[in-house]
Amino acid sequence: LSPCVQSLGSKQRSLLGGVDRLLDLQAALFGEFADIKSVLFFTCAVLLALALTSTSRTAAARLPIFAMLTGSCLLEKTLAAVFLRRGASGPASAADVEALVAWLWLLRKATCAGGLCALCHAALCYTDLGRKTLSKLDELHALTRRDSEDLSAKIDGLARAVSPAPSASSSAASSSSAASA
Repeated sequence: LSPCVQSLGSKQRSLLGGVDRLLDLQAALFGEFADIKSVLFFTCAVLLALALTSTSRTAAARLPIFAMLTGSCLLEKTLAAVFLRRGASGPASAADVEALVAWLWLLRKATCAGGLCALCHAALCYTDLGRKTLSKLDELHALTRRDSEDLSAKIDGLARAVSPAPSASSSAASSSSAASA
């Protein structure tokens, strides 16, 4: 019985050692795979942000989107350090890995939603300054034209009031020449 128990114990230790090596491999692969997915996500997010904010209508959203992406990247690394540090005595547990994945996807979804909100806000609150300037210049031109016409009409009215009528001026000139003779 004793040799059977020893044989069973050695097989159990061998099996547990293999499982531990598999868990180490899983943690290493998850770390590498998570890093690759993060790099891929942030690269796509930056390129998409550049493409969507390339117009003047949405350019105001570029800085807030990049700030959100930077904050999200830093927060992801912090979350990874917190969740994977729990398993500092050994490989991270499957529950820690699942919790980390859930938090990372929640953070990425929140970042995408925030970026979309910033993009919509920039597009809806956009004011074309060139068009606004031309509109104000047209209004100023119309106002100047109207004021010029009003001033011209007033000057014509004053000129008529100051200068005597032509029939009255000829009769006034003849009466002044008759009075002097």
